[in-house]
Amino acid sequence: MAFSQLKKQSISFSAKAFIIGFIALFISACGFHLKGQVPIPLALKNLKLNSQSEMPSFDQSLNKSLILADVSIIDEDAQVDETVLELKVLKITFTDRTLSTASNNDVTERERTLKASYFIRNNTGKSLYGPRIVTLSRTLSNQDASDDTVLAYNKEQMQDMADDLAKQLVNDLAYSPL
Repeated sequence: MAFSQLKKQSISFSAKAFIIGFIALFISACGFHLKGQVPIPLALKNLKLNSQSEMPSFDQSLNKSLILADVSIIDEDAQVDETVLELKVLKITFTDRTLSTASNNDVTERERTLKASYFIRNNTGKSLYGPRIVTLSRTLSNQDASDDTVLAYNKEQMQDMADDLAKQLVNDLAYSPL
């Protein structure tokens, strides 16, 4: 008798575990993802973008990220009134730090840090928010490969970093007190 009760409890436990596992798998596989975006303040819904980043891939990613955040970008040459604010991005800087070297002193891994400074100003040039700094770091491996391989890999990583930095800047804009 005790054996049959134990068998019923184990089946019950197994069935519960299966159902919980199935639900967890279903939720993770259904394609539901958070966008990671918080709403941009109403005052920043129309922006004039003035980017001096000197990184075209960053500028493209920033434009795309702003549009995805429902921000209207006003033409750079257009005359604006007091309701349109300017997002000014300064030159993006990057620094490299050696993380590891091979026995022959060739660099095998490095950490690259991108830093973007920006601020929001009104049509008279007065800064309303900022200067703010967003920073992104990434480890670059394969630095001891052939020159062409390293160049292609680093270029691809810089593109990804520019995209991530633009998203981070837009996310930071969402917390502005404007």
